[in-house]
Amino acid sequence: MHQPSRWKLIPIEIVLLGIRDITYRIGEEMSEIIVEQGGKDVVVILAIDYKIYIGRYYLFVDGRVFFSGYVYGECADIRYKRKRGKQFKISQLEGIMDFKEYRDEINHIFAHYTKRGFVSYYDCRGLWSDMTSLLTEAIADLKRQGQFKELFDLANKAFLKWAKTDKDDSDGETQDFVCYVFEAWDEVYKSEDSKINHAKMLEWFLKYLDGSVVDYMEDYLYTYILEHFKEEELLNKKLDFLKERIEIQKLSEDKFQMEYHMPRCQIYALKLMAELSYPIEDIRIYAGTIKSFFVKENLAKIELDYGNIAEAIAAYEDLAEREDQRWGKNKYREILMRIYKEQGNQEKYFENLKKALLAAVGDKELWNEYKANFSSDDLPLACEDIFSVLEPGDSRANTWYVVEDR
Repeated sequence: MHQPSRWKLIPIEIVLLGIRDITYRIGEEMSEIIVEQGGKDVVVILAIDYKIYIGRYYLFVDGRVFFSGYVYGECADIRYKRKRGKQFKISQLEGIMDFKEYRDEINHIFAHYTKRGFVSYYDCRGLWSDMTSLLTEAIADLKRQGQFKELFDLANKAFLKWAKTDKDDSDGETQDFVCYVFEAWDEVYKSEDSKINHAKMLEWFLKYLDGSVVDYMEDYLYTYILEHFKEEELLNKKLDFLKERIEIQKLSEDKFQMEYHMPRCQIYALKLMAELSYPIEDIRIYAGTIKSFFVKENLAKIELDYGNIAEAIAAYEDLAEREDQRWGKNKYREILMRIYKEQGNQEKYFENLKKALLAAVGDKELWNEYKANFSSDDLPLACEDIFSVLEPGDSRANTWYVVEDR
């Protein structure tokens, strides 16, 4: 889509009566906007030029914003808020939207795509597109104005609105949407604005980790607080919060609380104990009380971070043996490769490299790393050593065969 610098419209006076949801399209010559309702032309506005703010169109009439909307290729949905009878409010343009306008636009977007309390599979893509465009624009605008508290409030509203709206997001819209929310949170976090410092940010996160947010969205809140708020006071605050949650979960008769939520919180607490440099014996004892497949992996990393190489290797070797029975990459073998390489143990490094290679047949990076261990004279035999143990017809190896011209 062409993106010139500014709208410049022939002065006209238009009153749209009874129109609630309309669409527009740009004419072939890029010089007119055709506004439609129900597939029929309502009005044609001749335009010499127009303006775009990060994918959002603004249409001006006599220097005032007539409408704005997000672009989908050749057309966009336009939603109006009715004001004063049958006319719509026309506000002055100040170059950027303010916080209240952004906040109201979130409500308009969700109202547009939600039908009978549900966003369908077909509408969820539009909801995602509008919301991510809005967040992109808001991050740039509010950051430029230094309004980090307002940006935090807006991102929070968007997150909670998304979490509380029932939808068919089977195309992965939620995961992508949350990336934009994280970007907004990161801008606020990095700003260290006194109006919304790290302690105040954390307070909001902990408030909504009370079970009121649906579990798959709650996971994102936990992810964010664990990756941020590293000040000792805030680390302790997070740990105290988790301990309280765990005690409540222990008393629950809900099987899901006991089998999912409680082990999850315990592993989070284990990580925080390590960040706070608890004695390793205390950490090992606590890890022994957690009933979760993931506890060993987390304890192995902690042992490695604490410099307990022998204990870390033993744990990763056990995890790697379990993972060898599965189809695909073996991340534990690759971790062991790095540990042994750093320790200068070439024999163990190469042993794990071969095992990682056979677990991830077709992986180009591992294949190149394997070949780097041989001279040009020895390489053909080394390649044959791997090819000879592959199952006949294993198509995963085709990428290797192509590289080696076999």
